[in-house]
Amino acid sequence: MRKKIFFVLFVIIMFFSFSPVSAAENKDEPSSVIDSADIPEDIAEYIPEEIFDSSSEKFFEVFTINGVIKTVCSIIAAVFPEAMSAFLLLLGLCVIAAVLRALRESVSSNAVGFMLEFVSVMCISAATLSFIENLFDDFITFTEQVSSFMSIIIPALSALMLTGGEVTSSAVFGSVLSAVVTFLQAVCSAAVLPLISALMCISVTSKVCGEVDISGFYKLIKTVITYILSAVMLILTCVITFQSVIAKSADTAAVKGVKFVLGNAIPIIGGALSDAVTTVASSVSMVKSATGIAGAVVICVMFALPVLKLIIWKIMFDAVGAVCAAFSLKKENSFFSEISEITGFLIAIMASIAVFFIIALTAASFSGGGAVK
Repeated sequence: MRKKIFFVLFVIIMFFSFSPVSAAENKDEPSSVIDSADIPEDIAEYIPEEIFDSSSEKFFEVFTINGVIKTVCSIIAAVFPEAMSAFLLLLGLCVIAAVLRALRESVSSNAVGFMLEFVSVMCISAATLSFIENLFDDFITFTEQVSSFMSIIIPALSALMLTGGEVTSSAVFGSVLSAVVTFLQAVCSAAVLPLISALMCISVTSKVCGEVDISGFYKLIKTVITYILSAVMLILTCVITFQSVIAKSADTAAVKGVKFVLGNAIPIIGGALSDAVTTVASSVSMVKSATGIAGAVVICVMFALPVLKLIIWKIMFDAVGAVCAAFSLKKENSFFSEISEITGFLIAIMASIAVFFIIALTAASFSGGGAVK
């Protein structure tokens, strides 16, 4: 019996002797679970350095109003000159189109009038499509960056969940969210982008070939895109929410069972071990929360960069359309209205993806299954 008591005391002394040394050695080391180098350079310049270090004071810079306003203004300043130059170019084409319209009305030949109208619409459409192509590239870059970043942060959060005793939540979060990332990227590349490209083709065709009424196809594809986007986001949100709630309940029961066994089955040090489990789980939960919120911040910046650009371009298309309406250019006005609507679709899709992943990361950060008191 004495040997057992001495052995237990020896273990306790060794534990408390070496723990402070380890803490002192790691005191100045950052507790980062994700390398900041994993963030794309164009995104990293708008967020605080060492954002994934839970002990860094810079982590809270992004949550201040001044920090958010400064970031938004810097993004707008970066994309505004390009949009303004495009606006001036399209505005010049609209003025030329107005001159051609006046010339067309003064010409008695219908063939010459049709040719002038055709040239006017084709020039404006070609210039606009060249700009829209860049917006599509920004959309593709956004989906690729989000998918790449989520493939990095999902294993990190899953490991933190597992370390904190959230075994079920770790399995659900890692497997389900990884599948969601792959699924959303496939839906965007195989369904959404082709449908939006079809909208572009229909819009240009209906304006160039005014005799053929294909506006019904435009409305049909627009409705299909809306239904696909709504159904996908609703299903994925319900799946991730319900499975997270069930996994949290299972982890809570499991950790309580472990603490009960440690506290009652092991004599003398059972209570201390039970408290140690709570302390470790709480510490891991703090690191996990900081990592998840930092990941949500990165997703916000990834979303803000292309969306602010799209918003500026959408306003620009609406402004050019208003100028066309003032010059009585009905076809051109209708064309820019549809282009603005397509730009709005891109904004809505990116907003849905960003909001979904922000909610998922936030839910994972505060699942709290392992930190049971």
